[in-house]
Amino acid sequence: MLAGGHASAVSPPASGAPADPRNTAETLSRYMDAMRIRDAVSADLSAIEDIYGHYVESSTCTFQVGPGTLEDRRAWFADRGSEHPVLVAEEDDEIVAWAALSRYRRREGYAPTAEDSIYVRHDRRGRGHGKALLAALLARAEGGPLHSILAIIAGDHPASVRLHAAFGFREVGRIAEAGFKMGRWLDVIFMQRMLGVDWVVQGEGDAPARPSGAS
Repeated sequence: MLAGGHASAVSPPASGAPADPRNTAETLSRYMDAMRIRDAVSADLSAIEDIYGHYVESSTCTFQVGPGTLEDRRAWFADRGSEHPVLVAEEDDEIVAWAALSRYRRREGYAPTAEDSIYVRHDRRGRGHGKALLAALLARAEGGPLHSILAIIAGDHPASVRLHAAFGFREVGRIAEAGFKMGRWLDVIFMQRMLGVDWVVQGEGDAPARPSGAS
């Protein structure tokens, strides 16, 4: 899920034609002049937790309702392999956003599927960080063992839905009133992007066509 609320309204830098978000390399190149995206390290965890904590207290983009701890965040960071990266976006040597791929479920059969998370610092929203981080996550995932990525989004966050749709995610399911936070029931939307697969719909029951050169 994307936290930040304004990602869909972000315009790319003015020079040249607008980047196609589905082209992750092109999208990254458009934004890298304004920010640095890198792998997170343990020293970043306090900033990551601070960014997340704001949304725990103020938003339905996460269904967590109580504060987390730095110890919780350290355990979360330690419990992941190379196929589940944590990335941070820096501006002026400050961490202003982060993103991660995490296990969708613990059972071994779900290992080819990951869930994304993207959180932008509340005072830096609308500047392209969410778009750049999602592009970076997808670029990383395309080179690894994952088969698909899920975005699990609260139904009252249409900006997150639009952002993921721009990157080739499709809605594949919805659970009515799956959560309750801030005094109201919340639907949950499931969006999915297959990796290394052409999204063009084939005939009913046919497998998606793989792009030229894919194994």
